[in-house]
Amino acid sequence: MMSRRLAVVAVAIVVTTVGCGSTDSSTNTKDAERAFDVAELDPSHRACTDFYGFVNDKWIEAAKIPADNSSYGLFDELYDRTLDAQKEIAESAVADLGSLDHDSDRYKIGKIYQAALDEQAINAAGAKPLEPDLARVDRINSPADIAAFIREDAERGGGIVLGLGAGSDFKDASKQIGFVYSDGLRLPSKEYYTDPTHADILDAYRTYVTKSLQLIGVNDADAAAQSAQAVAFESQLAAATLSPTEARKPENQYKLVTVDEANAITPAFDWRAFFTALKVSPDEKFSMAETPFFTELNTLITTAPIEQWRAYLRARVVDRAAARLAQPFRDNRFEFNKQLSGAAVCIIGETVRRELYGGTAGETGLGQPLRIKQFTCDVIGILAGKGQGGMGDQDDTVVLPLHTLQRRVTGSRKVSTLMVSMQDGADSAPLKAGLRQLMRERRRLADSDDDNFNIFDTQQLADTLSSTMGVLTKLLGAVAAVSLLVGGIGIMNIML
Repeated sequence: MMSRRLAVVAVAIVVTTVGCGSTDSSTNTKDAERAFDVAELDPSHRACTDFYGFVNDKWIEAAKIPADNSSYGLFDELYDRTLDAQKEIAESAVADLGSLDHDSDRYKIGKIYQAALDEQAINAAGAKPLEPDLARVDRINSPADIAAFIREDAERGGGIVLGLGAGSDFKDASKQIGFVYSDGLRLPSKEYYTDPTHADILDAYRTYVTKSLQLIGVNDADAAAQSAQAVAFESQLAAATLSPTEARKPENQYKLVTVDEANAITPAFDWRAFFTALKVSPDEKFSMAETPFFTELNTLITTAPIEQWRAYLRARVVDRAAARLAQPFRDNRFEFNKQLSGAAVCIIGETVRRELYGGTAGETGLGQPLRIKQFTCDVIGILAGKGQGGMGDQDDTVVLPLHTLQRRVTGSRKVSTLMVSMQDGADSAPLKAGLRQLMRERRRLADSDDDNFNIFDTQQLADTLSSTMGVLTKLLGAVAAVSLLVGGIGIMNIML
């Protein structure tokens, strides 16, 4: 994880203190003056042979991935601690409201925080806080209106479709320049809109958008239609967006342009007006590296139906504010994010239950936490005992939702094996033929291509196992014979 690599960099300054030849983490620095606590280093690893373990293993062992996160690193922890500090400041301001000057910053912080905690008022407001933005969406009637909405939304601190940030000029680190970038997708990357392995997430996203629109008063039929329009529009943006792999390439991160050069790429979107509205000098060069995206954005501004733009913008307006709106909005957002990151739940086999929790078979362990690496899940079920099988103890298993396993445990989308069950006594041949056809379609194999997968039924597995055991038996017999022969020679040599 990036956060772990950064942890190594952050601690590099103390290596001279602990040294390569010693794992003693003692220090004469007073606790109050410490910039870094060397007790966090792992003395079981030598810094010169395993620096990563030396720096990170204690943190990795102690860290837990929160239930609402798909991953967790040092910067996530820093973010959480920062929020805790802000919470203390805000709560202190609320407690002192009666004695504070009404013009002071602490009074304003206290009043804002107090309002944010007024659950009854927030729920009573419903979608009302969105009405100004939704009204602006409804007033869009032309490509010029679309460009004006994007510009004015950015001016008010928003950021739909595109974003603007600041950073060092790649060719002159002494200068800070603007970087414009694509920001039109709700799903993690472009693959989620096209890859069949993410089809369930895309369906869940359509459901989420439909529910979001219903919550702002759109009737069920129109909400479903607008959801389809919004997701289709977003898919077009996704097609022109860089993949994570492409985005890591330096040539896709930096391309210095003038406002006039940028306007030549997007004639329908005036960058001079955009920067002027944000009080940024339009005469300075800025980076616009994602040219294909901005070219596609220009095309959509001029050619996409206005109603489709409205549907997309409504969905984005609701989504970005959902976490701060009434409970139904928050619940809808939470449920979708849970599907996106993978639910923190699992089902365990009887052997796992017995060894970890003991107690009564099939009962003890339910509702208990189970930790796998840095991921913790809740046990929501216990599998019926199956006993020993051809592959060992069938009860020594933990079952996780596929997306949970991929996103929160392995970090990989690869699936190496699929198991399909059928009714007892049924003919497996038609099922295998159907599975073969499905796999060839999913893997986009041409008629002339060979299968790049294998399908086995239980009989084939049993035959393979029996054949393997026969080979092993013969092999072990041969090894035993050689051993006896070698032993005999050895005895003869000793006797001589």
